Amino acid sequence: MKYIGLLDCNNFFVSCERLFRPDLWDRPTVVLSSNDGCVVARSLEVKDMGIPMGVPYFQIKKELQAADTAVFSSNFQLYRDISRRVMDVLKQEVGKVEQYSVDESFFEVLGTRKEVEAQLIAVKAAVESKVGMPVSVGAAKTKTIAKYASEYQKRGTGYCLLTGESWQALVEELPIGKIWGVGGKTQIKLREQGVNTVADFLAIDPARLKNIYGIGGLRLQSELNELPVHKLGGRKELQKSIMSTRSFSATTTDLATLRDSLTYHIEHAATELRGLEAVTQSMRVLIGTNRHSEWLLR
Repeated sequence: MKYIGLLDCNNFFVSCERLFRPDLWDRPTVVLSSNDGCVVARSLEVKDMGIPMGVPYFQIKKELQAADTAVFSSNFQLYRDISRRVMDVLKQEVGKVEQYSVDESFFEVLGTRKEVEAQLIAVKAAVESKVGMPVSVGAAKTKTIAKYASEYQKRGTGYCLLTGESWQALVEELPIGKIWGVGGKTQIKLREQGVNTVADFLAIDPARLKNIYGIGGLRLQSELNELPVHKLGGRKELQKSIMSTRSFSATTTDLATLRDSLTYHIEHAATELRGLEAVTQSMRVLIGTNRHSEWLLR
């Protein structure tokens, strides 16, 4: 039997920072956006504190300090390097691989249920031992269910195969908003139609579903019915932009410092552009103050 697997790095940016700081593995840790404005990654300890993703740092700064939280600025060069190592190990362990994002990748897995579960365990062990990155892996007959499977046991065994009875046992209580591709607005619209769970969504007549949500709704219903629509290894369009950013540790007005920083970021972006074997039509330079700095809030 052929299945689609998904490897997901746990709390990726935070875990990258912790690779070089073993003392932080049990300590609350967050990573901030490139201008240190918002929280873009949280350790499990911070999630359990109720700190949401994307919250401005100044709003929760005192709460994080009280919990002795380690705070990092984003280091995208480091994250890309760790991502490359993770994907290299994954390719050594399985056959067909399709990288979805910097910390996620779909892959093909073949065999009986028992054999597939063994392969998921092997993939997880290989990445964690060779790279040091904690990961969760899931598998199913479709990408949509595989995405949920990778999340289902994130705080448990770290691996999960959802298919047939194991999947059907979840759909009655599984909120439709937990499904990949169902955003906030769509969730509200579905709730207005009396659709709250995956089971509710699967019960919608296809003709009615197409009339309300178009072809996208039919595709999602097929995927949730374990009928693959999104194939593995589909062509991935070239990204539209490359960004290289980093905030200064302190406010500066020194022109030489700004020039050196600008040169570094241009070189970094150009290196990534060459790696993609691509060209660009334009370049934008943005420099600004921290809108969350204390002196601006007075």
